[in-house]
Amino acid sequence: MIRTFYRILVATLALGATLTLSQSVALADDMLTFIGPTPGLSLGGEYTSPYVFNINTVSTPVLLACDDFYSNISDGDYWTASLIPLAHAGEANKGKFNLQANAQDEYNMAGWLAQQVMSTWSSNPTLSEQYSWAIWEIFAVGTPGGGTDIASANLGTVDYDAVLNLIFNANSAVQGGADLRNVYVYTPVLPPDGLASGPNNRTPHPAQEFFFVPEASTPAFLVFNLLALPGILFLLRRRCLRG
Repeated sequence: MIRTFYRILVATLALGATLTLSQSVALADDMLTFIGPTPGLSLGGEYTSPYVFNINTVSTPVLLACDDFYSNISDGDYWTASLIPLAHAGEANKGKFNLQANAQDEYNMAGWLAQQVMSTWSSNPTLSEQYSWAIWEIFAVGTPGGGTDIASANLGTVDYDAVLNLIFNANSAVQGGADLRNVYVYTPVLPPDGLASGPNNRTPHPAQEFFFVPEASTPAFLVFNLLALPGILFLLRRRCLRG
């Protein structure tokens, strides 16, 4: 009897996970609304990834990793974005930074770093912040009008060295065939729709680009698994034993 209950529970959770992830990917291709940064994550005077968003009209928060250091957004800003697989982000008219030299290599490295952000932000905040700066550094160096070593300009020696090491690790991982199939890019659509609107002086301004890692980007689902599941198993076990 106990095994029967567990099998039903596991099957239900697996189905729920599949539907949740499928829905997230399917819905995340129109309107992004910025809710705010993840509390407590800041390094070098900047809030770091992941950031909290609502996608379209779905109110379930989603976590995204930012790759754009030079565009500023505020809580409540919203804009239209296209969801594209990471493997196509470096192609013409795809990702926001597709004109940079070796754009696809840069996107792949940043995509790997985004995976690490999502897997470390709650367990190792400092490392997560360094991963976030590594993503910014990859794209900022080649940005027209920017082109500066932002990590060197904003971080102390220890954090700067860590960022450089993480970029090296990202390149090694990508060259070694890292699995990046679960990484997507939310890139603003071409102007004028690519401008964000909202509380930021109430005027349109450049929108940011973000990485989306579906299975690591739905906090509500993760909370359910980490907090609610043990309680459900405990209650089911008690009921089975009593029976």
